[in-house]
Amino acid sequence: MGLARGAVALLLEEAARKPFFGRIATLGRQTLYLSSDDLQRQFRKFSFQPKEAIKSKISENDDEHLFRAMGFEAVESLDYSDFEGATHVVDLNKDGLPPGLDQKFDVLLDSGTLEHVFHIPNALKNIVSLVKVGGRVIFLSPSSNHLDHGFYMFSPTFFVDFFSANHFQIDKCYVVRYSPNLNDLWDVYEYGGDWRDLHIGGLDDKPYAIFFVATRLPESTGTVVPQQGYYADTAPFYSGARVASEQPAAPGAQLRINASSSAAAAAPVARQKAFALAKAMLRHVPFAYRLAQRLNRRRREGGLPKTLIGRY
Repeated sequence: MGLARGAVALLLEEAARKPFFGRIATLGRQTLYLSSDDLQRQFRKFSFQPKEAIKSKISENDDEHLFRAMGFEAVESLDYSDFEGATHVVDLNKDGLPPGLDQKFDVLLDSGTLEHVFHIPNALKNIVSLVKVGGRVIFLSPSSNHLDHGFYMFSPTFFVDFFSANHFQIDKCYVVRYSPNLNDLWDVYEYGGDWRDLHIGGLDDKPYAIFFVATRLPESTGTVVPQQGYYADTAPFYSGARVASEQPAAPGAQLRINASSSAAAAAPVARQKAFALAKAMLRHVPFAYRLAQRLNRRRREGGLPKTLIGRY
């Protein structure tokens, strides 16, 4: 696990929105992939005065020092083994946490662990249990173009639907387009509106990640299994159909959601049908279809046709 310049910038942006304090838990120790100069520039960029001075050598700025500089008084880590010096040895695949960890932390940061844990429901339940009421969960997780990086690659709907169904306040959901070259800037897009036009073949060859922040509320849980938002939103289309189970919509599922929920993200059924019809017609005109594909790829090379938050 590690933090590149873009990841540090996203965390500082979040700290500027709502200051960090208290106790943070990270899933795994975090290696820093940026220079001391870069680190200082990121703090200045967000007008953030480090709580501890940034040292001149990056080797002296480990993850614990970085998080204290961001405002945390205590920094702890969880891992499957103590090979890298984790504070707590925990198997997130198991149902339940070791004694003393329940609701202990003000922030839980996962910057590259969830995708390596096979039992996702138990892992999410454990992650939620670590955080106090009022505390935040922060994920930076792989999306498209991470073949065999882990067991999973995540769509933003995964986080939005799970945390909405479990009554969390969703603070932000970003789609991050980055590069294997860690010196390149990250393109950060707000997830919201209609994204299903990109759901099959809509991205370019860059790797993508999801940056997601949610706050635990008194009514928050970690055990509700969500229906994917797109299909829940098109339920009237299936009116009268027999389904495997009936689960009432979680009250307040769109509670104080700043990033648009999956309900807003789903395109109207009529528009989807029209798009599918146009696509089918184009396939009967091979030249026009190939031209449309080429233009679409060229358009994607400069980024996504979505709301760009910034370059980090």
